[in-house]
Amino acid sequence: MELWIALLPLWSVGGRLSEGRHWWARVRDAELAASDTARARALGGSAVLALHQADYGAAAPAAAEALSLFRALDDRSGLSATLRTLAIVARDQGDFDAARSLAMQAVDMARGLGEPRNLALSLSCHGRVEWFAGEFARSTALHEEGWALIERAGTPMEIVAETLFLAWGAWLDGSPKKAGELFRRALVGARATDDRWLTALAHGGLLRVAGSEGEVDAALAHAISALAICVAIDEKFLGSMTLVGLVDQLPPSAETARLLGSADRLRESVGAYWPVMVATEYRRSLGAARERITPDVLTVAVSAGRATPLDGVLADLERLADERRGRPGDLTTRELEVLRLVAQGLTDREVAARLVVSERTVHAHLRSTYRKLGIKSRSAATRYALEHGYA
Repeated sequence: MELWIALLPLWSVGGRLSEGRHWWARVRDAELAASDTARARALGGSAVLALHQADYGAAAPAAAEALSLFRALDDRSGLSATLRTLAIVARDQGDFDAARSLAMQAVDMARGLGEPRNLALSLSCHGRVEWFAGEFARSTALHEEGWALIERAGTPMEIVAETLFLAWGAWLDGSPKKAGELFRRALVGARATDDRWLTALAHGGLLRVAGSEGEVDAALAHAISALAICVAIDEKFLGSMTLVGLVDQLPPSAETARLLGSADRLRESVGAYWPVMVATEYRRSLGAARERITPDVLTVAVSAGRATPLDGVLADLERLADERRGRPGDLTTRELEVLRLVAQGLTDREVAARLVVSERTVHAHLRSTYRKLGIKSRSAATRYALEHGYA
C-alpha cells in the first residue's frame, strides 16, 4: 500500500488514472494489515483518481472512509484534504450548498493549522465551488487570496492549476486578452509538468478565447487537442464541457446540434451537472440551433450525437478540421497528431504514451511524414509544423 501511495503522483499527474485505479483494486483488500494512516492516505488518493474520471460512486465512499480514519487519527491536514475532495464530488453533482459547506470547513481547518499550502488549496477548492455555482466575483476573490500562498508554497502543478482558475476568472470578467495570456501560460506549465488533465483544461479555455476573436480554426484545433486527452484518460465530463465550449463558438447547424447531443450524453453518463457557465453556453447554443434548423432535423441530429461515443466525436472533429484547412502533404490525421507532438519537443516514447500507441507505430508515422513532406530530420519536421501552424 505504501508503494501505491508513492506512485500516486505518477498516476494522477500523468493521466494514468485507469492504471492507478486498477492497482488500487488489487491493493485495497490485499493489505488489511496496513496502518490506519497508510489506509487513510490511500483511500483519499483513490478518491481523487476516481474523481478525475467522474466516478462519483467510487469517489464518495472512499473519501468518506478516509475522512473517518483521519478523524480518528486526529490528522487535520488529512481531514482538510479529504473535505476538499468531498466538496468537489458534491459540486459536480449539483449540490452547491453541501459543496460550499464542505469547502468552507476545509478552509477553516487549514487556517487553524497554519499551513500555507493547505490553506491555498482549500481556498482554491472553495473558489472552484463558487465558480461552478455562478458566483464568479466570490470565486475570483478566493483564488486571488490563495494565489500569493500557492505561488510561495505550492508545487509546479498546483501553480499551473491556480493560474488556470485565475484565467477563467478573467474570461468571465470580460477580459479575453488577459484570460488568453493566463491560459497560454498555464498550457506551457501543464505541458512542462506532463499533467494531461490540466493541459486539456487549458485548451478548453483557449478555444473559447480563440472563438471570441473569430479564430474558428484555432478554436477547433484547441478542442481537438483537449478531446484527444480526454479520450486517452477517459475523462468524459471535461470532454462534454469542451464540446459545449466549441459549439458556442460555431454557427448553429445540424452538426453543432449533434455535438450538443454528444455533450449532454457524456454529462449524463457520469451523473454530473455542468457549471453555470457551461450550462449557459449549452442553452444559448441549443436555442440558436432551434432557430436555425427544423424541429425534425434538430431531433435527429441530437439523437445521433447522443449515440456517438467520445472517440467518435473526436474523429468527426478531426475530419472537419482536415476539410477546413486541407492536410499538408496529404498527411493522415494521426500523422498530423504525431507531427504536432514532435514539434512540442516530445520524445518518441512520450508521443507514444500520449497517443496510447507503441513507439514502433510512432516511428512508422514519422517515416511516412518525412517522405510526404520531403524532409529528413526531426528538426525539419518541427520547423515545418511551426511555420504552418501545426505546433
